[in-house]
Amino acid sequence: MSTCFLGEIRAFPYGKGAPRGWAECNGQLLTIQNNTALFSILGTHYGGDGRTTFGLPALNRRVAIGWGQTPGGSYRTLGEPGGTDRVTLRTQEMPRHSHDLQVSTSDATERQPAGQGFAVGRGIAYYAKPEGSGLALDPRMLSSSGQSEAHNNLMPYLTFRFCIALQGDWPPHAQEPEETS
Repeated sequence: MSTCFLGEIRAFPYGKGAPRGWAECNGQLLTIQNNTALFSILGTHYGGDGRTTFGLPALNRRVAIGWGQTPGGSYRTLGEPGGTDRVTLRTQEMPRHSHDLQVSTSDATERQPAGQGFAVGRGIAYYAKPEGSGLALDPRMLSSSGQSEAHNNLMPYLTFRFCIALQGDWPPHAQEPEETS
């Protein structure tokens, strides 16, 4: 495999497991003692206790985004997870809207409702006159919509195996680890 930087993450379109010298980005914990150079680059941004272990990024079932200030004003810190793959909308998340209903007080002239409006049926009251002004639909004619179930919240995607280099050249701009004697 061509030269890589220590801690570099690559997408692999094949196979099970990581190539030699790489580990899958699945959030696993590694020992600091056996991976001091990689720990000096990653720290505990992706988990671990910082004394004996540190975590690798978890890119399984996640989309990587850049860290820093977003155009909308949110700030994302390095290693911050977020989002969800299923969402149940709440009423306050729906845009304000109305469902207007046109009705007629004339007798119905068609037997099929398709393409027609509500009209007075013979012997069937579609609306009931409440106390006060105006007309309200009979409660038997109203129903709730939806099942309050979560829906898929994933953008279109293509899956790859993301792996991180456990060995390689020291990356430019990364702080060199201090010598230990």
